[in-house]
Amino acid sequence: DALPYLVDHAELMAPMALANGAVAAVSYGALEAINGGPAKLLDRASNMLPRFAPIWLKAAGPAAVVGAGIGLATALIAPYTYATLTELHF
Repeated sequence: DALPYLVDHAELMAPMALANGAVAAVSYGALEAINGGPAKLLDRASNMLPRFAPIWLKAAGPAAVVGAGIGLATALIAPYTYATLTELHF
């Protein structure tokens, strides 16, 4: 198991955590800038929500839709920055 090793050596995970945080922050910032702020972003997300969402997602609201989209973008984009940030970190 890698978990005990990673707990003792958290610095190995730091570049990945920084990359994930940076990509998520830039994604949120870009979406808010494009849509004119967080309130308008949530309004647009709520307009998209009824068309395709299951009931549990409708109950969670538009913030869940935006958060899921940001999570997906982070998962797809951030790994491309891991190698560079690891080299800079060490």
